[in-house]
Amino acid sequence: MKNFKPALIHFLVWVGYFNLIAWSFSSFEDWQESMVRALVVVSIHSFLFYLNANFLMPKFLDRRKVVSYAVLLIASLGLVLALLVGPLKSVMPERDSRLTQRMDEMRKNNFPKEAKTRDRRKGRKRIMDPRAVGMLISSAAVLFVSSVYFNIKTKKSKDEELLQMKNQSLEAEKKFLKSQINPHFLFNTLNNLYSLATVKSDKTADAIQRLSEILRYSIYDSESKLVTLQKELEYIGHYIQLQSLKDEDFDSKISLKSEKVSEQLQIPPMVLLPFIENAFKHGNLATSDEAYLSIEIKTKDENLHFTCKNTIAEISQAKDKTGGIGLKNVRRRLELFYGDNFDLDIQKGSDTFLISLVLKA
Repeated sequence: MKNFKPALIHFLVWVGYFNLIAWSFSSFEDWQESMVRALVVVSIHSFLFYLNANFLMPKFLDRRKVVSYAVLLIASLGLVLALLVGPLKSVMPERDSRLTQRMDEMRKNNFPKEAKTRDRRKGRKRIMDPRAVGMLISSAAVLFVSSVYFNIKTKKSKDEELLQMKNQSLEAEKKFLKSQINPHFLFNTLNNLYSLATVKSDKTADAIQRLSEILRYSIYDSESKLVTLQKELEYIGHYIQLQSLKDEDFDSKISLKSEKVSEQLQIPPMVLLPFIENAFKHGNLATSDEAYLSIEIKTKDENLHFTCKNTIAEISQAKDKTGGIGLKNVRRRLELFYGDNFDLDIQKGSDTFLISLVLKA
């Protein structure tokens, strides 16, 4: 079914070409003879067209076998000439057509001397039939068109292959970036669980339960290219609650607001979490009473507006030796999914860190 449309186009083109040739011949010959002559011409031209485009050029010229290509091309034209002066001569009569008669009359009237010379030469055997010359010239034109067709088809095929390879590469990059985010999150969470376990906290079991819910989302739901914003919000809520188990004061320092959230809006899974991870990692919620983390998510005109603002510890001013991949990866994921249809603004002050993200519909 994929090749049906191109084949139909080729068929219609050749039918149109046949009708054009037959109509041009019918002006000087009877209709039956013009149909036969047109059939011969179109058969020869279609043979040369596909021989050149589908065999000679891809097998020889495209592989830089120029000499072999030239020899076979000349041999093909020689075959056409042999057919015209041999087997096909019987279906292409040599008697003068009305066109030839008119041309003879014009010569006699306008060039009487040349006409007499031509008359004296009448009856001599011609070196080559004028019709054969005309067929060779038209065949050369058909070969040129077939060469153009081959180059266009080859370029289109290569462009499609490059596009397919590019899409496969981008898809692999998306999966790679996502695979980097998941272990990064798991590493941080396991550190929190280790801290709870060392003090034999009663919160350990609850923390493991919440972690299992988060892993279920990251393993199964994140396999989809897009998830609903509501699912992402539930995931973020579980993550914040898991982080809050470390310190009871976290609840009063963390604010999560979601307003006018569209149920139909979909986003790439786990695309917002790295920003929140970064806020917990470099924030000072555990060391300062005045520390805070404010997260606001809302939809407006089907666009997602995400804001994350937090205070930062002095030690976070220096670059973390093991960090740095989270924000870079999420920016790259946004570029792959949205192209230019997103705005990401990151502002780092002396004691605060602000991230503003707008995902455009």
